[in-house]
Amino acid sequence: MRRGAPISAKAMGVACLAALASASATASASADDGAAPPVAEAPPATPSPPAAAPATAAPATAAPASPDAPATAAPASPDAPPPDGAPPAGAGPEGPALRFGGDVAVLSLPRLVSVDLLVRYKAFAGGVAFEYLPPGIVKFGDKTSLSWLQAAAQARYFVWKPIFVGALVGYQFARADSEKFGSEIDYVSQGLFVGLRAGVLFTLKSGLALGGDLGLTIPIAPSLSQSPEDVDDSNARKAARTFGEFVMPQVSLFRVGFFF
Repeated sequence: MRRGAPISAKAMGVACLAALASASATASASADDGAAPPVAEAPPATPSPPAAAPATAAPATAAPASPDAPATAAPASPDAPPPDGAPPAGAGPEGPALRFGGDVAVLSLPRLVSVDLLVRYKAFAGGVAFEYLPPGIVKFGDKTSLSWLQAAAQARYFVWKPIFVGALVGYQFARADSEKFGSEIDYVSQGLFVGLRAGVLFTLKSGLALGGDLGLTIPIAPSLSQSPEDVDDSNARKAARTFGEFVMPQVSLFRVGFFF
């Protein structure tokens, strides 16, 4: 080949084929040696943030009370004494459940003196009753006067606060004294009786009692005696029988008493 002559196309093709063959031989030698082709390194892993610990329930705390909120009273201990001014245990609006005392009728008819002695427990009461009409106050004519005595056991039931109904069982004497032909004559009617009574009795916490009542006296098998037996006075006999043998009303317009 002459210097300076241009390279032919054939020569250039041969040179390219030689270069390709050399590269293929180099790759085969590398595979036979077991060397792996280089692998690109992965970027280092970024550490994840630590997991949050599970929340622990905090103890509940009471909110501060508002100054405008109404105060709530703590439950009282059964052994704690009652506050000042409070009624003792078992006391009602009229004081203790168990009370005892009595009352006197200021104005009572037909027996002017009327006294009750009672023991009361809640709505029930029991006791004794005395009623008396002194001689010389009620007269039938110029020489005939009447006296009257009753003594009885009684029981009451207060149906609503001061209002009560009751019953009595007792013994009575109705005596008519007269004078005839210069002799004193006595007629006495006596026997058992039952009585009915209804009324009101206000008992204040202080113990003062005010009330009134009305009722009936019903004689049971009364007997009539006369002294002396040989002198008779029809007027005195009639008075003793009327008040000792017939049903008689009773009224106490005003009573006053005291209960402990």
